[in-house]
Formats: sequence, structure tokens, C-alpha cells
Amino acid sequence: MSRPRIPAPTRALQPSAGEGSASRLLSHPWAVAAGLALLCIAAYANGITTGFALDSRQLILRDPRVHALTWDNLRLIAQHTYWWPYGESGLYRPLTTVTYLLNYAAFGNGERPAGYHVVNVLLHITNVVLLWRVVVRLTGRVWPPVAAAALWAVVPLSTEAVTNIVGRADLLATAASLSALLLYVRARETGRGWNWRLVPVACLIAAGSLAKESAIAIVGALLLVEALWWSGRASRHRLLMLAACCVVPVGLWAWQRALVLAAGGAAEFPFTDNPIAGAPFWQGRLTAVQVMWRYLTLLAWPARLSADYSYPQIPLATGTLADWASVILLVTGSVAALWQLRVLRPALFFALFALITFLPASNLLFATGTIMGERLLYLPSAGILAVVAIGIAAVARDGARRQAATVFVAVVTMAYGARTVARNRDWTDDLTLWRSTVAAAPASAKAHRALAEALYEADPTHRNLDEVIASADRAVALLEPLEDERNTFQAFRQAGAYYLDKATQVEQATPANPAERRRLYSRALHLLDRAVVIARLGASQLPGGSMEPEADAQRLRAAAILGLENPSLALVAAKRSRELSPLHPLGYRLSTSALLAMHRDEEAVMTLLTGSIVSGDQALGRDAMSLYAQGADPEGCALVGAGASAALNPQCSTVVRHSCIASAAALQILTKAGQTGRAAQTRDTATAAFACPADLFDRPNGLVP
Repeated sequence: MSRPRIPAPTRALQPSAGEGSASRLLSHPWAVAAGLALLCIAAYANGITTGFALDSRQLILRDPRVHALTWDNLRLIAQHTYWWPYGESGLYRPLTTVTYLLNYAAFGNGERPAGYHVVNVLLHITNVVLLWRVVVRLTGRVWPPVAAAALWAVVPLSTEAVTNIVGRADLLATAASLSALLLYVRARETGRGWNWRLVPVACLIAAGSLAKESAIAIVGALLLVEALWWSGRASRHRLLMLAACCVVPVGLWAWQRALVLAAGGAAEFPFTDNPIAGAPFWQGRLTAVQVMWRYLTLLAWPARLSADYSYPQIPLATGTLADWASVILLVTGSVAALWQLRVLRPALFFALFALITFLPASNLLFATGTIMGERLLYLPSAGILAVVAIGIAAVARDGARRQAATVFVAVVTMAYGARTVARNRDWTDDLTLWRSTVAAAPASAKAHRALAEALYEADPTHRNLDEVIASADRAVALLEPLEDERNTFQAFRQAGAYYLDKATQVEQATPANPAERRRLYSRALHLLDRAVVIARLGASQLPGGSMEPEADAQRLRAAAILGLENPSLALVAAKRSRELSPLHPLGYRLSTSALLAMHRDEEAVMTLLTGSIVSGDQALGRDAMSLYAQGADPEGCALVGAGASAALNPQCSTVVRHSCIASAAALQILTKAGQTGRAAQTRDTATAAFACPADLFDRPNGLVP
């Protein structure tokens, strides 16, 4: 066995010649750890007052699995993917979801965000201290580890992982990864009980992977440590032992993840979230390399930070000279840096460590769910900053240069910290977040759409509809040239809905403006027509794709067409929405409005009765009685009683005829929807209450429009 070249633990905190009295102070572990913790707190203290922004509300406030600490909820967390119950996704992070459960139920934080932020900051402090200890172990120096950890403690690019509550997945994965690396290095140095020390290393790898899938990349970092500092037969033997210890926990993780993902179906990544997923291979890889350059630029100069970089903020590379120039600059710069670092083994390790831990999210090996996300550089940035610190220390060898380097790092740390404090405020809520995102990434259609939604939700009176529509129109304008197969339904649907709301406001205004109202309804219909096309294509491309998006858009289309005073065409849209989503009450209500506009009162009543039976919405039944009271019953016998106590008269021939036809229509709808139990109950109820003829339920019904 060759002798390890990592400094022994007993020398790890001894200041080297020339590091001075400041380094003697930094050689006290508890003082360093306390200082780093205070630095983290100073940078992120104001983030504790921010709320549930971005995905936090969906993954915490609206996920019933995390609201009570029960075995059933733990089972649901283990058996479903990260985004359940909204739908199954390609993400399986049960450990992260369990920590939300602990915050919500065990710690009693509920819907108060401060407790979640405190946990995130504590995790970040843990990670910063772990990075410091890892760099100490691999360099045997004092100044570079502290400089690297101090810079990483406050780097603004990490706010999306720390201040964003659901950035916890990255925090947990990083904590497990750095702990595994530190334990492995310590076990490798001592040699005593080495095989047993691999067990917690393997468990940490599995735990990190249960927090976020990319944590599995730490295995590559462990192999890199072995390759750079040890060699020979003994080293190969220990690598085999490491692999053997990892097989069980990592294998169990992979097996459970495969079972859950198989049940949920294959993950689909929208083109607008990550255009690389829909690009030809080499175009996608070229774009991915350009994105890496963007990450490095933001790490060095974090002036404009964004929560979203989706289509078309980052255009796909087209092979122009500018495209290749950035790639050549990045590749040649990286190769030159690695060549220079070959004599600085720790620096070489951390450079490759950054690359290895970034690869799963880089879109270089395979397309992921996002083209770029600042949280994805959380762990890789630790490696990059460690390289920077080690490089500065290598250049600043004498006392004067070391003092200058210390001042430089202190100034950068303060500047980073100030930017982080400012960036934290962007995460106050969805409105502040998306305003800042639109400012930093003005070409992101998703950012403009999300800002419109945040503005709409921020004002219950919707007096700000002009501002909402302006943001929605900007999103639509960015998406308009994109082909329907790759486009996003939600942007056009939401914009159409906002125009409908605005048309209603104009209609209710005094004095009314018929020309403006018609313009707004026409614009809404134009947007919703595009939404229908996108929804149909989306449903056809996925086996068993949901028809609800088109049904939703058709309901809104029916409302817009009614506003344009074309009830016959509105009835067609409403009927289509009922075909696609037969249990939704709004489709029946819109059909009724169209029928009434065409003076087909009896059909309107039967439509309401049918909808009441099928959807279980009693308000539809009450509306039917209102129509009877307004003259839809030519015999005048449909109702018994008056006011709130009015009820259908089962002795009235009009009621019997309408109810039997509506029940027959409802039976067919329920049968087609697979609700055979409710269909049978509908037949029995109609037969008992109205003595409907049996053959009525066995023939096609066309009387309910």
C-alpha cells in the first residue's frame, strides 16, 4: 500500500509557515465554526421573514401528506413521487418530503414559514462547516479552507437553495454528500476499522439520493479521491469494498425509486421549461455548455439573479460564431486551469468535484426538467470556490500578499453578503419574486405568466386587471411564434380568462362600452382557440392524456361566445366541454345559458336537471326550479310550496317528463364515465319517484342538448 499524501488529521489545523497570527486564530476549530455560522446568519437572517414562494405552497401547504405525522402519510410519501397528489413526476425525494412533514406537524410550524426557514439556514450552516472541514482535510492548511467556506456561506447564487423553502432538497443532498466525503477521507487516512467506516458512508449516499437524485454523483467524488491520493492493489481492493458497501443501500434506493416511477409513468419535460429536451443532440449539448458559462458568470457577478430561465430567455445554440466563441472560451479556459492545477492536487480535486456534482443537472448527459436553475449550482459552487481559495493561497505566499489576499476575500465576502441580503427580499412572496424575475429575465414567458397569476391573486377585487393582462400578453407574445406541439396551454388559457374577467368588468361599468366589451370577448376567444389546439395536441401525444385542459378551455370559450351573442356556437362549445368532462357542473350551466338565449326553455330545464344528477351540484337543481317558477312549465304545476320551501311536484306531468328524460340522459353519461353504481341508483330513483318507463333507459337519448 502506498503512503497517503493527504495531511494527517493531527496536522490538519496547524498553520503553515507564513500564514501569520491570523491563521493561528483560525486554527481553533470552534472559533472558525462559530464565525462561519455567524456569517451564514448575517447573510440569511432577513430571509427568515419571507413567505411560501414559488413551489413551496404546492409542496407544503397543499400536500396533505405533510400535514399530520401518521403512518399512512409516511407510507404515501414512500409510495409516491415528489409532486403527488398533483400528479406523478420523475422526482422521488421522500426524505425531503419527510422534513416538510416534521416542520409542519412535529415542530408545529404549520403554515408559518419562519420555522421552515430556520431549518434551511441550519442546514446551510452545517454544509458550510462541512466544506471547511473537507478542505482542511485535503489541504492541511488553515487559510484556504476558511476563505472557501466564508465565500460559500454568503454567495448570492445559493439564495434559491437556502431562502427558497423547497430548496431544501439541495441542502439535504449536499449535507449527505459532504458528510460522506469527509467520513471517507477520515476513514482512508486512519486505516483502522476502515471496512466498518464505509457503512455510514454508504448510508449517507443513499440518504442523499432520497433527498435529491443528483446526490448519487458523490460516488464519483469518492472515486476521484482514491484516484488522486492513493494507488496500487490495496487501493483497488478498497474501491471494491466501497462498491460492495454501497450496493445494499443504494440498490434499495434505486429499486424503490424504480417501483414508484413505474407506477407514475414516464416523466415528461415541457419544451418551454427546457428547450434542450426538444433539440437535436449536438445542438442541445452546445446549448448546455453555453449554460455552464452563464452559471460561472453569475457566480462571479451575481447582479441579475432570476428564479426562471425558461423559453425563450436562453435561446438554443445555432452554431454561430458567437455560440462557438463562448464554448471555446469555456473549454480552453477549463483545460488551461486544470493543467495549471495539476501540481495543486486539492485544487484539481475540487475542480473535478464541481464538474462531477454538476453533471446530473447539466443537460450534458441527458435532458432534465429545466434548462437552468441557480439552486442546481449549490454544491458545485462549493467546489469552484474551494479552487479559487486554494489558487489565491498559492499565489499569495508571503506575508504582504497574504494580507492583500485576506483583504480581497473579505471585501468579496461582504459584497456577496450584501447582495444575498438584497436577494432574500425577492423571495418574500410570489409577487415580489416574479417581479424580480421579470426584471432579470425579461425574455422568459413563464416569468411573465407567473407574474400575471401573482398579480391576479394579490388583489381579490381584480382592479389591477390591466396590469395582469399586460403581463399575460407579454407571455403570449413570447410564445406566439412557437409551434403548437411545443407550446404551453396554460399561458393562452390564463390570458383568455383574464380578458373574460375584463370584459365582465366593462359590461358592469356605468356607462357600459359595447365596442370595448366586444373587443375583449373577441381577444379572449382568439386566445382560447389557440389553447384548445395546444390542449388537443398535448392529450394526443401522451397515452391516456387528460382531457380536462381542453374541457376547461371549451367552457371558457362558451362564455366568450355568449358574450359575443352567438348562443348556438356557444352551445357547441359547452356540449364539447361536457363530453370531455361530464361531471363538471359549469358545462351544464353554460349550455343552459345558451339554450335560454335561444328561447329553448324546456331543454334548458332538462339540462339543469341532468347536470344536477350527474355532478351532484344541488345549485343546478335550484336553478331548474327557478326556471319553472319563471314560466318554463306551461301547465303551472311543476312546483309545490313557495320560496325556499318550493320543491318539484312529482304529480305534475311536466316534471315527470323532464325528470325521466334527464334521468335517462344522466344514466348514459354516468355509465360512459364508468360510474355504474351511480347509474343504477339513478335508474332506481327515477323509477320509484316518477314511474319512468323502463324502455326509456335502454334507448339512446337525444332530447337533452
